[in-house]
Amino acid sequence: MSDELTRGDIRRAEYLDVTLRPAAEKAFANFPWLQSVTLLFAQYYDDGALDAMHLYIAVSCLETPDLEEFFLEVSAPRDVVIPLRHNIPDGEKHPFSNWDDRDNIYMIWESTWCTSELFAAYCPDGDQCSPPEENYRPYVVFRRAASGEITSEVVGVQLRPWADQAHLIEVA
Repeated sequence: MSDELTRGDIRRAEYLDVTLRPAAEKAFANFPWLQSVTLLFAQYYDDGALDAMHLYIAVSCLETPDLEEFFLEVSAPRDVVIPLRHNIPDGEKHPFSNWDDRDNIYMIWESTWCTSELFAAYCPDGDQCSPPEENYRPYVVFRRAASGEITSEVVGVQLRPWADQAHLIEVA
């Protein structure tokens, strides 16, 4: 396998740096306990009959979030409290929750514009009736290094190469 970056790889990196990284960096600046932010993507038809890309944001005080706990939390009914709290310390809240809350961070996410071309190849064939852990796959983990620098690691695995249209997108 070649280590050479494709035009699609470059477009995905540009999108992460220009659109998603700034919100992650703001979260790290505002929430000292935060050690990692993982972006998980899914692609499936939603109720609006759009073949849309969907985003979950897993945050953690751990270097790598406990995704099993994260999926338990996002799948639970709103009135059920999940006793596991590996990812977010007691008394703290999710930095990206409730996007209209001024204390939280809003991450710009275009569910249909270019994100499908950029990231669909990294998602399984989805179904809105399936549980989140079947639809969503981690793509990138932003971490706070000991130096305070924010690093990123692309962890996504291309599952559907034929769906990769990233070379068609001009990001910046």
